[in-house]
Amino acid sequence: MLIHLSGEFGNNLFKYFGGWGIAMLAEREFNFKTRIVLKEQVSRRGGVVGKARKTSKELKRCFSNTSPDWLFKDMDFGLGNELIDKRYFKELNQFDLSNKEQSIDDLRGVLKDIADDLNSNPDLVEQYKTPDGNINDPRKPPKLMVKINSLHVFSIVNEFYDELLETFVFDEAECCGKTLEYPPLEDESVLHYRNFATEMKEFRRESLGFVELSGDQMVHTVLGSLQPGDKLAVAGRNLEKDSQTNTTLAYDMVEALKARGFDFRFSPGTEGVEDFCFLKKARKELVGTAKSTFLMLAGFLGGPTMKVARFYQFVTDRVVEERKDMWMYNVFQRTVGDNWTNPELMKRIVFEQYFDSNRNNETDNNTANGTNNRTLYSSTPKPLLRRRRRKRRQLRRRTSNIKYRGTSNTTTLHAHVGKNWTNPE
Repeated sequence: MLIHLSGEFGNNLFKYFGGWGIAMLAEREFNFKTRIVLKEQVSRRGGVVGKARKTSKELKRCFSNTSPDWLFKDMDFGLGNELIDKRYFKELNQFDLSNKEQSIDDLRGVLKDIADDLNSNPDLVEQYKTPDGNINDPRKPPKLMVKINSLHVFSIVNEFYDELLETFVFDEAECCGKTLEYPPLEDESVLHYRNFATEMKEFRRESLGFVELSGDQMVHTVLGSLQPGDKLAVAGRNLEKDSQTNTTLAYDMVEALKARGFDFRFSPGTEGVEDFCFLKKARKELVGTAKSTFLMLAGFLGGPTMKVARFYQFVTDRVVEERKDMWMYNVFQRTVGDNWTNPELMKRIVFEQYFDSNRNNETDNNTANGTNNRTLYSSTPKPLLRRRRRKRRQLRRRTSNIKYRGTSNTTTLHAHVGKNWTNPE
């Protein structure tokens, strides 16, 4: 199982969950002998990106001392990159185990197809058998390989949840820091504000569906059940620092929380893994965007002491208009169904959707038909809408003549041929 890692802490673990769960299915139900090999994310120039190196160190630090040795402690995160460069593997690329629509039964079906194919091709198995017959050599995994590259692991989590909690044990003594001294209180809600604005421009956030609710929207919809004086702790990337600058979305969020009168505080964490520990320890409720694997990972690994984990999705009008598949498509519904079958997940995990503007009841019914998927509505403030439209117009003006610049096809044609071809056809 060659797992293509990408992103940071949450993304890496989600992909590892996927590979680990599929390997469990393959060994238990189809008698495969499997090995997990990791491939770190590379840049366009071919080198491993810096955040991948950082994340590898975090995973080893935060899971190696409490989880099984084979999980991360002895894992070479760059082995997959090395072996791919050497053309070591024979990829079975006709089999797809990374489709986001796959349920657990779909995954079983693909594994059965792989088993049938290998049983009918013994020469292929012999040609690419494990070097020297030693499957336990950490530097020489089996050569026959399937790729795992998906962040959609609901079906895996649902199927193997109890074993997942036993296997992926977060080392609190090593990675929680001050959150052990000041953890979430029993009557305190915990909000994760992802702060996507620290990583991408507004235009890209809008087009990809990574727009976050404004402060006013947050306090009146997602946190609408909280009353002035209720306790609320907030964690997020660079949140406390960004909230001190009055031009940021983080500032807008924090000011709205304060104006609502919540008994408010920031997470005591000083780095990402400490914030993760704080989120994982939420007791009353954990709230945050389903766009964040970091947040959902904390909801899964939080265990039974967490009463409710609410994963919400904010669907903007632009996503509806330009990328309809992103708002109509519901990975949870496709892969797990209306409910989790694991009793603990069924009780704790809730999916919610919030729309940029009101839609008719028919859309509402078609979009959210599960007991764990509630559809609510909010409206974007007019000043914010005006700013968005203005930025779009500016971007269109800047890019309207881009095809005539640099070495575009149009410029190249004029330089080498002229305004017209001379060949009549």
